[in-house]
Amino acid sequence: MYRIRISPAEERPESIVRFRQEICRVIGLDGSGPDAQPLDFATYLFVERDHVQVGMIELFFYDQCFGTYGDAPYARAADLSALAPMRELAHVGSVIVDPPYRGTRAFLFLTAAMVLAAHRMGARYLTAATGAANHEILAFYRNAGMTPLGRFNNDGASFALSSLDVGSRAYQAAAILERHGIALDSDALQALRERTSTERAERALASV
Repeated sequence: MYRIRISPAEERPESIVRFRQEICRVIGLDGSGPDAQPLDFATYLFVERDHVQVGMIELFFYDQCFGTYGDAPYARAADLSALAPMRELAHVGSVIVDPPYRGTRAFLFLTAAMVLAAHRMGARYLTAATGAANHEILAFYRNAGMTPLGRFNNDGASFALSSLDVGSRAYQAAAILERHGIALDSDALQALRERTSTERAERALASV
């Protein structure tokens, strides 16, 4: 039986690091460095099969991490303000399912939960980035209905940014989860939506 768990970073740090290290291994980043660490302001969705975690998504809103769009590396790819205000635009930082569960309902439920969670937290659009040469992931984004927005450079590497209209997919996502008896904890989502990165909070305090 599948279920979706909503967690803050501090609740399951070991699981987050495990999944992030696997992502780092695949895309060629240092899994022992900060790229594998949890984000204190992010929302983590885990898909579980018989109480075993088999996949994870990391999600955050732009206004939780950045003071303005000018602070976001993703904004170098396109005019994100034309999509939505920062409080209505979310970014998916990680999507991963353990190899035995790829192509199964685990992935379907996890991505449906991502769309519905983002919608309930107030997102109009989601963005996702991957390496510009990662044609397999880019093809997956297109097949999932995402729109290519443009490219940007960060730390000497080229990335492609895509977006998804959350509102147009929320009803379908809710129907998938409801049909299989999977519920999302709305209180947990709202509590996590109120979070702000430590760095951004310190910048705001310093400007007062």
